Amino acid sequence: DVNTVFAGIVVLTACALVLDGIVGRVQKRLMKWQPRSGQTEKL
Repeated sequence: DVNTVFAGIVVLTACALVLDGIVGRVQKRLMKWQPRSGQTEKL
């Protein structure tokens, strides 16, 4: 059935976009911990 396949594609696309947004936010939060390029950590 074409309608079922199309609905599945739309649902999977929506899930992928939501997961991409979540991963982007987590990555942005974790990148704050990383030192900027050119800086070294002094112990």
